[in-house]
Amino acid sequence: MKTNYILFHDNNRNILVDSCLHICNIPITRVSSSIFLGVLLDEHLTWLDHIHYNESKVSKNIGLLSRIS
Repeated sequence: MKTNYILFHDNNRNILVDSCLHICNIPITRVSSSIFLGVLLDEHLTWLDHIHYNESKVSKNIGLLSRIS
């Protein structure tokens, strides 16, 4: 399912939420990071997950280009 939610919070605070969100009796999952319009957003609003995600994609493509040439 594509629908999920993130609770944004400060790095120093952990949010403990036991409640589940439901829409039409369908549970919505809580995630720590999600891709929105090509940007990987995490619950702390840092760029680390986005950088690591793109870094792995770039290194894979560089490896493929080096094998081709």
